[in-house]
Amino acid sequence: MTQGKKLHTGRSRNDQVALDMRLFTRKTVKETDNELKELLAVILKIMKENTQTIMPGFTHLQKAQPITLAHHMGAYFEMFKRDRSRLCDIYKRMNYCPLGSGALAGTTYPLDRDYTAQLLDFYGPTLNSMDGVSDRDYLIGVFIGSFNYHDASVTLFGGNYHLEFQRVPVCGD
Repeated sequence: MTQGKKLHTGRSRNDQVALDMRLFTRKTVKETDNELKELLAVILKIMKENTQTIMPGFTHLQKAQPITLAHHMGAYFEMFKRDRSRLCDIYKRMNYCPLGSGALAGTTYPLDRDYTAQLLDFYGPTLNSMDGVSDRDYLIGVFIGSFNYHDASVTLFGGNYHLEFQRVPVCGD
């Protein structure tokens, strides 16, 4: 029983929640990056196969210059490539271990925060305990910052009578 009481020594609910959020987000970032990598490979294949496929280009939802499907898909390639870059940047900024930060002011116990961070595959411990348990910036970057505006506009306007390239299934179809 005495060993069980020591298990929680030097830990706080705050630093444990901060750790869980970082571990979950780190896993999500890695998975999303892998999915984007696969998507980019598919888009690149479509581009290579459609260098001569002509389609109308659009500006302000109006037909404009003729372009190739490869050029059109190339725009998405660049957008998703930027998303991967943002995820990489977020990962680099958030991959620090908050354990040992305590509730907000650290702990008096002689914890080896560097070793703990190493065991959990972080770059190192967070440098400031208050920031370590309160930082949520990376969440904003992952869940809001990687939203691709152009994806929404295509989804919203893809059914425009001029476009008719995209069909969104309706319930029951």
